[in-house]
Amino acid sequence: MVSNNIFLVELKSEVSEESRAIDKTLGNLSKSFVLMRKKNKLPAEKYSQEFELEYGKATLEVHKDSITPKEKILIIDDLIATGGTAEAGAKLVEKSDGVVAGFLFVINLFDLGGKKLLENKGYKTFSLMDFPGH
Repeated sequence: MVSNNIFLVELKSEVSEESRAIDKTLGNLSKSFVLMRKKNKLPAEKYSQEFELEYGKATLEVHKDSITPKEKILIIDDLIATGGTAEAGAKLVEKSDGVVAGFLFVINLFDLGGKKLLENKGYKTFSLMDFPGH
């Protein structure tokens, strides 16, 4: 099922959670690219955010100098399930004094509630496809 929701915002940067080639796909946006990675994958000084997974805990990190104050950030990921990774990404943007402009997901596993969790917190979300997660 293809989603019919969309939002427009003026962006300076986009952020990708992990390295699943989304940066190459979105390179045509002519925006800077900020990478968020799992714990201990980034070399410089960083902010960290622990979060819950369905099967345990994990930590997401971003370089401290990647996001400037009040910079509008679009967070991009291939999949949203329960929303833990996405919410951790939003917290990292906000720790960096940036502003979460919204989220873009390729796939939304709608019955796992992650997209709804973000929307209930006031974030804008967009997904290309919606599928059941069970």
